[in-house]
Amino acid sequence: MASIKDAFEEALQDNLAALKYIIYAAPLFYCTYLYTTADKDYTGFWWMASITFLLLFGFMLKCTSNVRKGLDHVLPSFNIFGLFWDGIKGLVALGPSIAINCWLASLIIGQVNIYIPDPNVNLVFKIIVWSVFGAIMLTGYMLYAKNFKISDAYNLKVISESSMDILVRIIFMVPGLAVIDGLIVGAVTYVIWVFVGLPNMFCTYFWCVAVIFNLAIIGNYIAQVDYESIEIKNEKDF
Repeated sequence: MASIKDAFEEALQDNLAALKYIIYAAPLFYCTYLYTTADKDYTGFWWMASITFLLLFGFMLKCTSNVRKGLDHVLPSFNIFGLFWDGIKGLVALGPSIAINCWLASLIIGQVNIYIPDPNVNLVFKIIVWSVFGAIMLTGYMLYAKNFKISDAYNLKVISESSMDILVRIIFMVPGLAVIDGLIVGAVTYVIWVFVGLPNMFCTYFWCVAVIFNLAIIGNYIAQVDYESIEIKNEKDF
């Protein structure tokens, strides 16, 4: 069964893992710097945020792919340009799926929303709808991340058969990741707050490193779910 504990340990054990997290956190830290120092003009921030998104999307895709292929490492190399290119290709490949599913989710919520006056029930309905369509998008991501083939991301048969099982497994990931972040990120943040105070640039950079670390864990866990929910299931069908 997919294990957040295994994903956490493997994300730490990679060769030069700490250095990679520090390096890949730099663009994200620069984004936060641009945002906090911008004086009404956020043009520079949005440009940097777009570049950072593509880089980190490529980073997570590569983590998923490495684990899915059974390689002896999780993290990508130091080739930032390669990851940026992977991010662009991934966005092109998965963009139509993301756009269509987001449109359908919004359409359904918009059509049904007016018939659910109770705000709590309305919120539950929205969560359910977005979870279902989110699972479809995530399944497409998994299929694409294995071999980086666009056609794989739109295998409707596999998506229809596996997306709900994948949703359940991803739900179990959330509390495990929250515990990890609470113990590590929360503890370090508390120590920094006690001795240095908040906010400060060092703590901000640490939070950025934590984001990259989380992406590695999530990418690893998603690959495990992919193998268990799609690969093994397909093997049993044959």
